[in-house]
Amino acid sequence: MLRAVAGEHVDMRVERGRPALFGWRGETYLVRGAKEYRPADAGEADGALWRVQATGPDGGLGVYELRREGDTWQLSAAWS
Repeated sequence: MLRAVAGEHVDMRVERGRPALFGWRGETYLVRGAKEYRPADAGEADGALWRVQATGPDGGLGVYELRREGDTWQLSAAWS
């Protein structure tokens, strides 16, 4: 199920250049796998876009699309 969350701020911890842990809506999510990608229509100035698998506070696995713009991270979409 896709949840519309476009543009919501997340607090991100990055390890070795990859998302490792993020906080969203007061909860912590542990990243289990991450892949960086750039949509075909993205320009050079666009920030990095990551699609990650992460476990949430209930232990369930979800897929999250995260965008980095400088030092700021936003959640673009969430599937659970």
